[in-house]
Amino acid sequence: MLGDGAALYYEPKDDRWHNRVQHGSLHAPELQAAIDAGLSYADTNNLLIPWTSGQPYFQEMYDQNTDQLPSLVGNIGATAALPLRVGDIPLGVMVFALFQGRTWSNEDRMLLEAAMQSLELALDRAQQTRIVMGQRDALNARTQELAASNQELQAFSYSVSHDLRTPVRHMLGFLRLAQRSLDGRLDERSARYLDVVEQAGEQMNTLIDAMLDLARAVQEPLRPTTVELNTVMAQIQETLVPDLLSRNVQWEVAPLPSVRGDRDALRQVLSQLTENADAVENARELVIGSFDLYMAGTARRTNEAVQILTIVTVSLGIIGAVAGVMGTNFSVGFFKAGATGFIVMLVGMLLLIAVVLLFARRRCWI
Repeated sequence: MLGDGAALYYEPKDDRWHNRVQHGSLHAPELQAAIDAGLSYADTNNLLIPWTSGQPYFQEMYDQNTDQLPSLVGNIGATAALPLRVGDIPLGVMVFALFQGRTWSNEDRMLLEAAMQSLELALDRAQQTRIVMGQRDALNARTQELAASNQELQAFSYSVSHDLRTPVRHMLGFLRLAQRSLDGRLDERSARYLDVVEQAGEQMNTLIDAMLDLARAVQEPLRPTTVELNTVMAQIQETLVPDLLSRNVQWEVAPLPSVRGDRDALRQVLSQLTENADAVENARELVIGSFDLYMAGTARRTNEAVQILTIVTVSLGIIGAVAGVMGTNFSVGFFKAGATGFIVMLVGMLLLIAVVLLFARRRCWI
């Protein structure tokens, strides 16, 4: 269509123009050898002009000084050099070299530019395809890694759950045996301590069951449907009612939307979230209850210490008062007997202290 000639595609690299693709022979061995060796980047204007300007460069009669190769291009007539780009990135320059001169008509120019645009679109699609395939391969690799991780997680979950469940079961079993053995012999505080331990053990069992349920849910296939979350939440509340009868729990549930997903998986997620929230609240109640017990015990011990200090203070006060009245020189007639009088006074003080202690005991101060 264009006449006898050749088509060559060049790309710049390391200050040289390298011929990547060629269709047709130039019928000039020395010119072909120079092209195969690489043309100077700065001196080959027939390639440099369209590369830097981004516009086609047409010569109806090739100027032999264009590329600084006058002795090698004697058989070249007309040339058309068109840049090749993908997006905003230049890739190379396509050159059509004819052996005869040619007047490049508008039809010729439009035909060549349309061909280059088609080539650019094809290259762009090929590049996008490579990107998509690379992403697909990366996604497949990641999917395989996740599948392997899920299998490891499932095995780990079963192993850990079994290892955790055994000591918790033993703890609760011996705790219940202790409660039955000590039935009626525990004060309120001790009974409350055992209740706290039992509730903590039951909560641990609940967490272990939740971990197993989550591991099983990962392996189940998804069946997407339209799910009313309000209905699912109401069902979860009904299932939790028996566990919450002994506690003052107030539900606050905002209106939930309808979503598309697997009903069982969504129920499992909402159930776990609800149970986790309840577990946090229950833990808070346990902490507060334990703190109240601790404060009650501390207050009781403090009260006992104050009572003892009060009795000691009263006793020392009585001794001091008696000593002050009697005098320490035993000048009072009662103590003329010397050491005998001192012993009598000491015994009297001890008896008085004993009376004070007996009175405190009867009043349950000590």
